[in-house]
Amino acid sequence: MLTSKAVKEKARELGADLVGIAPVSRWENAPVELRPQAHLPEAKSVIVLSIHHPDASVEWGGLPNSNYSGPFQLGMIPKLDTMSWRMTKFLEGLGYAAIPLPCTGFWRHRPYKGITTTNTASFSHRHAFIAAGLGEFGWNNLALSPEYGPRNRLVSLITSAELEPDALYS
Repeated sequence: MLTSKAVKEKARELGADLVGIAPVSRWENAPVELRPQAHLPEAKSVIVLSIHHPDASVEWGGLPNSNYSGPFQLGMIPKLDTMSWRMTKFLEGLGYAAIPLPCTGFWRHRPYKGITTTNTASFSHRHAFIAAGLGEFGWNNLALSPEYGPRNRLVSLITSAELEPDALYS
């Protein structure tokens, strides 16, 4: 039987700095189109992976001019997408369905069906981060972790594996 501990060990082996697991029940008040089951009907869990933006690269970002991002974003999106893909292959190898969601996903720019907001992602990694107990929303609406503050880059995958969820952060 697959355990949450095994999932977290695999995620850290792949390079995740933080890993959290949320049950799909934590999305019961979300619009139907934004729930994990909209992507994978048999979904039971959402796994959230995070990598930490190196502190010095964040502090250097924008210098010597605002067009220079420096090492702030260097390789983070492909790394997260690759980690999500490899976690999906790991879960599939054990017989579970899984959907890797891209680090930067699809956005709806207008309201659609039950989605009444504009510029809404098809799946919110920030909300998944909170639902997986990895942190909280700051006053600035960024996902903050106790370990790294706002310096987290996120990706999620949805799976049919019923995993032990992490407690919500408080």
